[in-house]
Amino acid sequence: MAEIIFYGKFQDIIGPSLELGLPEGVTSLKELVSYLGKLYAGFSEMVLNARTKIVLNDVIVQTDMPISDADRIEFLPPFSGG
Repeated sequence: MAEIIFYGKFQDIIGPSLELGLPEGVTSLKELVSYLGKLYAGFSEMVLNARTKIVLNDVIVQTDMPISDADRIEFLPPFSGG
């Protein structure tokens, strides 16, 4: 099962984490974002914000990356401060 971790505003929508067996047809981060967006209102729109970071197995990546059930995926909202 993929381990999916949510930080900041994403926790308000989904919670701190999910262990998820990827549904059939979900083979990329983009497809995962779409899938979760159907389950959790507002999630997709927040992820599509250009400043949102997605971390796949400890590396910041784009949504076109392939994923598998063995992955750790983290969604980080935009940060501010100085």
